[in-house]
This record gives sequence, structure tokens and C-alpha cells, in this order.
Amino acid sequence: MPDEEEEGPLTQGDGLMAAKARRQLLMTAAPPPPQPLTNAWVCIAAYCTAVLVAWGSWEMYKQVLNGVSDWFIALLADVAATFAVFAFSAASDNSSMYDPFWMVAPPLLCLKLKYEGSGLVAPWHARQVLGVLLVFTWSLRFHVRSPWPGWRHGLAHEDFRYTDYRAKLPASPQYWAFSLLSFHFIPTLIVFFALAPLALVLLAPVDQPSLGMLDVAGFLIGACAITVEAVADEQLARFRRTAAASEPCVQGLWRYSRHPNYFGEVPTKIRAPRTRTTTHTFDTTHPRARQGLFWLSLLPFAVSARLLLAAPWIPLGPSAMLAMLRFASVPMMDERSLMRCG
Repeated sequence: MPDEEEEGPLTQGDGLMAAKARRQLLMTAAPPPPQPLTNAWVCIAAYCTAVLVAWGSWEMYKQVLNGVSDWFIALLADVAATFAVFAFSAASDNSSMYDPFWMVAPPLLCLKLKYEGSGLVAPWHARQVLGVLLVFTWSLRFHVRSPWPGWRHGLAHEDFRYTDYRAKLPASPQYWAFSLLSFHFIPTLIVFFALAPLALVLLAPVDQPSLGMLDVAGFLIGACAITVEAVADEQLARFRRTAAASEPCVQGLWRYSRHPNYFGEVPTKIRAPRTRTTTHTFDTTHPRARQGLFWLSLLPFAVSARLLLAAPWIPLGPSAMLAMLRFASVPMMDERSLMRCG
């Protein structure tokens, strides 16, 4: 991953001491081994292989599981692609191989789902166009603004989340079993189910209900989330060009939130106390930092298409994404930042 970027300040004295103590214990007990460079061509091959595996497994499942819904087949193909990437993660001894999967999979799934629904060249419903436009803009912004280094330079190190668990699970088989479940499989499921509202809209016939206010609201919410992320990134980049490395960013959106790029977490984080005496850093280039309210913006499309009665579980996907951010990703970021700000 690229060097981590700086966030707004944070004040939690007791939390700082506890986080530093835990980190020191981990480093003393079993320091993670240095990671060898993974060639860029290996990274590219991993995702080319994943796309081929997903496509092949999709066609195979259509033949073997006759009568099963395209949505479920898409899930199986997505999982197959995840296992393909995991094979490269394990072979290169670097779980960060999976990092861009969050951004690569959703746009490709959207196109394939529309193809399986009414066809790519067939007429598109306006609702489908708006939803796919959001997903592609959201993904493209990441690839342009914070491109994954694996595409061009290869991987020289792992994200801190993975190295932390290497220290806790020093035995290689034990770590890779945990990596498969927690760093590859479960994130794939969460992203897939968060995309489910739009996935079902893309599979629905073109003669679905007309565009309504809920569709407009969903599109505006999604566009707002993407815009806030873009503005926050630009403000931080501009700040870092002139500020000292240890100076906290309290300009623009960073004045009000520790996690502007976790847009769905902004309402809770605005109320956090802050001073200029400590700094809070976190890796804004990591794909998982680009989530939040964006995924909730896809839900109104399914509601407006009247799919909720047939699939009442749809809201669970975006809700699971927000729960993961709130109770897993944000606490890990905070602990990391508390340790570093001392």
C-alpha cells in the first residue's frame, strides 16, 4: 500500500496508552517478517485470472444449477473469483493482493448482471443507468485518485491490518486460514450483499416501474457521498503539500470529522472531541475507506422498483456494510492512529 495519509486530530489519553501497550506487546511477541516485493505482473495476472475464473464458473453454474436465479449464480462466481485472488495472496505471501477487489468486482458484476438480465445492448431503464453510473463513478474515482500500487509497481508490504494478525497468528497455516475467511471471503460477501439492491434492479425486466423520487434521492445521496470523498481527498492532498509530516489536518471537512472518507460514519464522528495536540492518521488509499453512505444510496433504487416485497432481506446488505465499518474498520483505524500519534 502507499504511505498512509494524515487525518484530523483525536484526543483519547487512556485509549492512546492502551493502544500503544497492545501494539508494543505484539511487536515484542512476534514481529511480522519483512514482505518481499510482489511483481506488478503477478498482481495483474491475479485479477486477469480472477475475471476468467468468475466468467467460467458463472457459465458452468448456469449449466449445472439449472433454474437457479442469476443473482445466486453471480454470488457463486464472485466467491470463485475471490478464491482465485486468495491463491495469489497465499503464493505471494501478501494478503494485500485482495485490496482492490472491492473496487474491481462491483462494476464488472453490474455489467454481467445486466447482460444476464435483458442484455447489454438492449434498452436500459433509467433506474439501471443511474445506479450503474454511480457504481462506475465511485470505482473510477478510486482508480484515478488513489490507484492501487500493485498495478504499476507491485506490492512491497502488507496493510497494517494484515500484519497485526500475522503477529497474533504466527503459524502460517493458521494465519492463512484466518486470512481466507476474514480478509477475503467475508469482505466479498459483504460487498456483494451491499450491491444486491442494484443487482436485482439490473436483473429485473426493462418494463419495471417508472423512475420516481426515490430513484432521484438515491442518486443524489450517492453523488453526494462520492463528492464528499473527492473533496476530502483534495483538501488533504493540498494540506500535505505544505504541512509538516506530524501536523494534524484540521482544514475543510477534516475540521469536522476524523473519517471524511468513511462518509457513512460522519454523523457519529462529528461529535467526537478534538484538539490540535494530537494527530490521527489512517490509510485513505485503502479501498475499504471508500465505503459508508454510498452503499445506502443503492437501496432506494430497489424500493422504487418494488423489489422489496419479493426480497425483504435487501436492506441487510448495506446495513452489514455500515456495521462492519462502525464496529470493525473504524475501531482498527482509531487504535492504529492512537498508537501513531504518540
